[in-house]
Amino acid sequence: MNYAVILSGGVGRRMENAALPKQYMEVKGKSVLAYTLEKFQNCPQVDEIVVVANHDWDSQIWSWAKQYGITKLTTIADPGPSRQESLLSGLKACKEAGEEDVVLVHDAARPLVSVELISRCVEALPGYDCVLPVLEMKDMIYVSTDGKTVTDFADRSVLFCGQSPEVFNLRKYLQLNLQTPQQELETIRGGCELAFKYGMKVGMISGEDKNFKLTTPSDMYRMKLNLDCAE
Repeated sequence: MNYAVILSGGVGRRMENAALPKQYMEVKGKSVLAYTLEKFQNCPQVDEIVVVANHDWDSQIWSWAKQYGITKLTTIADPGPSRQESLLSGLKACKEAGEEDVVLVHDAARPLVSVELISRCVEALPGYDCVLPVLEMKDMIYVSTDGKTVTDFADRSVLFCGQSPEVFNLRKYLQLNLQTPQQELETIRGGCELAFKYGMKVGMISGEDKNFKLTTPSDMYRMKLNLDCAE
């Protein structure tokens, strides 16, 4: 079984006083989360979808699932106080944990991920414990210890920007999370960070420029432009 865990529990503080969390805001008449769910619904390598979200949104999420034909959605799991704890909640909601079961972890606020990228992530997993899509750094990278003056330069040829979905062997990754102390889980920023920290082999594939994370109001406008261009 291949599960997709969609993290939709954030509040989007950098969206500048938006009335709703960014994943529930509408773009061209459809919620961001609905766009994201459609991509995983349409990916043949995904068997079931678990959404991690505040239960205040349960009825609305199920309504969107019905409206847009998201038949693979099986569970809405409770979010945790941190990203990694929310991820663990989603992992626990996956009903099986066989040797070959796979889990894809994706941010609800990356609605423009392509079905093709999701498939490539799954196909790249053999030989690794986890895989994520990345982008090469295009700009000069400066280091500053005080945020005001340049103190060093970084070699951009060895630096990459991580995206999602992050793909894992479900059983192995679930056990790692269960064995990690809560205080440590609270410090983890990305799923592959924990895997790498404990010696798992992390593979990378080429990501997509349009698979950006909605963070600020300008990102919402950028999403709309991408959707307009696709019509």
